[in-house]
Amino acid sequence: MASPCSAHETGRRGWARIHPIPSGTTRRRRRSKRTAAARPLRGRGARSESTRAGLRGSPSTEHSSWNRPRCSPPRGRGRRRAEAQHAAPQTPRPPHSVAMGNTRQKSTGYRARTRDLFSRPFRQKGTIGLSTYMRTFKVGERVDIVANAAQHKGMPHKYYHGRTGVIWNVTKRAVGVEVNKIHRQRQIKKRIHVRLEHVRKSNCDAQHLKRCAENDAKKKALRDAGEPVDLRTMKRQPEGPKPMMVVKAKKTKVETLTPLPYVFRAKNNTENRGDVKYNTKRDIPPIPGPPSPDE
Repeated sequence: MASPCSAHETGRRGWARIHPIPSGTTRRRRRSKRTAAARPLRGRGARSESTRAGLRGSPSTEHSSWNRPRCSPPRGRGRRRAEAQHAAPQTPRPPHSVAMGNTRQKSTGYRARTRDLFSRPFRQKGTIGLSTYMRTFKVGERVDIVANAAQHKGMPHKYYHGRTGVIWNVTKRAVGVEVNKIHRQRQIKKRIHVRLEHVRKSNCDAQHLKRCAENDAKKKALRDAGEPVDLRTMKRQPEGPKPMMVVKAKKTKVETLTPLPYVFRAKNNTENRGDVKYNTKRDIPPIPGPPSPDE
């Protein structure tokens, strides 16, 4: 009956899990003369060639420590790295509290990284005012979703914080808002229910509604007067160029500004440098400038 062997007994690759070894037998690793001479022996295999030769042939040492299968040492760069690590002195590892740095995993909860996002403004913390509950919402209105941390019930996800949507449903304590969510190359319409404390009426279409009211008033006035209604005059027109104008200068004296030349005025430094002397008798040319009013 075959008895399976563990990966520790069969080597690093663990091929004996697929091919079990019969009980009562041992496996010996092949070692060429070149490999045995070149590779250093470590651990329980660090014995002389004569001792190993005697152990191999003696029947009493069939199950000795030398006949136990061991994993082969790495080859190439891995072998040199392993030998260098084995030869280098082993330094003690620092305690967990010292070695631990930024090893914690970032939280990915429902309200992760919302410490400043959901924080209430200055002097607006505490109990929510009654005016928040006295508002009226209708289907089709545009609202801004702004989470209020004073009310944890019905709070939307942090993605919808600060986004504008359209109301599609009104319930007892909440409203249904339809928001556009961009995911990669597509735009998805998401319908969520948000409590009244976390929504407020939007001003994104205030100018549009104002212009519609003004146009309706103009249409009614034209119909009452019996005049035709021209919708082209009610449309917004782009702002054209500014009208022509002539700029006239005042009758004053024109002053011309000229740049002043740079004149290097060196000091007498004969104490430190005897070869350089400042000629005080040399006349410095006058600096030209604008004419004086006396002239």
